[in-house]
Amino acid sequence: MSTARIEETSTAPQYRHASDIPVPWAEQMLSPFRWKVGHWAFFGAVLTLVADIMVGLYLFNFFGIARQFELQMWITIAGILGFISIAAALYAIVFKSGRGTGIFAFICAFIVGAPPAWLVGNTIIQFFANGGTLPDAPINW
Repeated sequence: MSTARIEETSTAPQYRHASDIPVPWAEQMLSPFRWKVGHWAFFGAVLTLVADIMVGLYLFNFFGIARQFELQMWITIAGILGFISIAAALYAIVFKSGRGTGIFAFICAFIVGAPPAWLVGNTIIQFFANGGTLPDAPINW
């Protein structure tokens, strides 16, 4: 749970002589300016899930159109979001910036974000290893 700062002139009670008080979860969710890194990591995991759903819809030809480029772009978007979400969740866990939410975000981001992040990362490594070109691997679209 996040906390809010008490002003010096506030009449709010002091919680164990601290200047932080708990914020209700509804207020926390609806004000992203108060989010910590763990909350942003979870938001990134949700966006990764949305991108994965779009990949699935294009992969199974749900829209009735076979579009190779759109499928590749959604995989790229899911991979980048997955990597950022996993990295942000690890940062939140290590540096205690929304640690509880960061742990949950790491689990979610690892489930939905690790496979596309690995695909994008492997593609970048193949570019470097092969001098800027990918090895010839024809796919029957």
